[in-house]
Amino acid sequence: MHLLITTQVFPPEFHPTAVMVDELSRHMVQSGHRVTVAAGFPHHPYGRVYTNYQKRLWVKEERYGAKVLRLRHFVSNSRTVSIRALALGTQSLATALSGAMTSKVDGVLVFGPPLIGPLLGWLLAQRYRAYLVNVIYDIYPDIIIETGRLHNKRVISFLHAVEQLQYRLTDKTIVLSRGFRETLIAKGVPSERIAVIPVWLDPDEITPMA
Repeated sequence: MHLLITTQVFPPEFHPTAVMVDELSRHMVQSGHRVTVAAGFPHHPYGRVYTNYQKRLWVKEERYGAKVLRLRHFVSNSRTVSIRALALGTQSLATALSGAMTSKVDGVLVFGPPLIGPLLGWLLAQRYRAYLVNVIYDIYPDIIIETGRLHNKRVISFLHAVEQLQYRLTDKTIVLSRGFRETLIAKGVPSERIAVIPVWLDPDEITPMA
């Protein structure tokens, strides 16, 4: 099987999702599968591209047998919502374009960004006639509504419509808990299209300290 993983973060970035995608891609390669990872240029959490990547427009790397493709995009450390949205949007587009530069894949696995990632993942899945899986670690737009960061009713309605669209386009949605599963079922997602896979952790690597 050839698996295409699209991700918002990936090593050398230090981020929990980056670590998990790295471990998953390594495991899939060791299990005998081909893996291509499409990611943006590393810039988290500084808001600037890492030094080794600053003079490059397109990068093709290999990590533990997985092919990694990156395309340059807009990056900023601004906290302004519009600037952050622009940075996220261009990164998502660059990631999708990187994913379109590989050979035929059998499955597309999406690790964010929320809402827009699965839609672009669907385009890739259509291109390759592949199975589409979306991994959800936070339920958007619920999280930004319930924390009081979004109040505009029209924007909320639009985001809910996009949320429902991503569920319809995705063949399987992976969530991290049974609670998330029940939430998605309440939103109308068929139970057979939801899988619960908790975030994995090596108990020998992370242990209690004084």
